[in-house]
Amino acid sequence: MRFRDMMLIAAMAVATMSLVSVTPARAELGDVLHTIPCAGANTGDLAWVEGTLYQVIFAPTEERNIYQLDPATGAVLAVIPYAGSSPQGLAYDGQYLWQSDVSGDAIFKMDPTTGAVIEQYPAPGDDPQALGLGWDGASLWLADSRGPEKIWELDTLCNPIQYYDAPGTSPYGLAYGAGYIWVSDNNLAGGALIYQIDPADGAIVDSFVCPDAGGSPNGIAHDGEFLWIAVNTTDLIYQVDDGLGVTAVSGVTWSRLKSLF
Repeated sequence: MRFRDMMLIAAMAVATMSLVSVTPARAELGDVLHTIPCAGANTGDLAWVEGTLYQVIFAPTEERNIYQLDPATGAVLAVIPYAGSSPQGLAYDGQYLWQSDVSGDAIFKMDPTTGAVIEQYPAPGDDPQALGLGWDGASLWLADSRGPEKIWELDTLCNPIQYYDAPGTSPYGLAYGAGYIWVSDNNLAGGALIYQIDPADGAIVDSFVCPDAGGSPNGIAHDGEFLWIAVNTTDLIYQVDDGLGVTAVSGVTWSRLKSLF
């Protein structure tokens, strides 16, 4: 290799290092990485569906729908009909969309493109308040805000497998991701907590304060790498670090950095 070529390679390396910094900065649980606008006011749950976000908007009536959003910009890609009368929770199992209906005490299995209802099941419990939903690859998880508040594990016919006492007194948004349940405890006074829960025994592993100290993180999704949190008090969706090992280098994740070379 000629000396001039060696110098050119060295210069390119220095330039690249100056762009991303040589000192990795560990992103921490709850760090906000990116924000996009909600599809509307009064957000329900979120679901990560094939590289896009699905968001429930439950009021006003004329805006009540499920919206497919571009996670980079928040642009609405599609509007999908909701099921029941008061849609709240959302989860995606890789084939079907699952939606809870808080007024009808029901859980719907739906076509994620058309919103067509494939099956309808009763929510568990005697008098449930069925809110956030998550999917762990085999089971559904449901946030039930009716006291005593619970986190239910359900089979694909929505039969109860087990339940745990929910943290706090107002579980709302829920997701499953990276081996944990993530559930919000809404606090309209502000500073609501999002809990990381061990699904094996319901133990609280960690928690963090809602972005911008919001009081109603009604929607939570996990995309396999990051959390997404829809906050009703700010009308924003936040991409948030889950604290489980993605390292940031001057704002660029290692996975993104590796893709540059």
